[in-house]
Amino acid sequence: MTKEEIIELAEKAGIIPLENATNALGKSVPLNWLIEFAKLVRADYGKLHASLWLKRIDDAVKKERERIKEQNALEIEKINAYIKQLEDKLKEQDA
Repeated sequence: MTKEEIIELAEKAGIIPLENATNALGKSVPLNWLIEFAKLVRADYGKLHASLWLKRIDDAVKKERERIKEQNALEIEKINAYIKQLEDKLKEQDA
């Protein structure tokens, strides 16, 4: 998450930096704003985390499909040739 994204979430939570007002966090904000900010950060992180896992799963499935396709290329070619023969025979019968 970028600095700008964190600042945007803080603003959504109502956290606005106050000049010359500091505490241990460096800014003076009500506790409920910090709680809301934490919820937004967690929700955003959850979406990002889920998106990353979905992409990883999708990539793994694609890779496995390609592996299976390559592993069975000869058999697939034989089956396709057989189907073509059957189709040609059907065309001859229909003619």
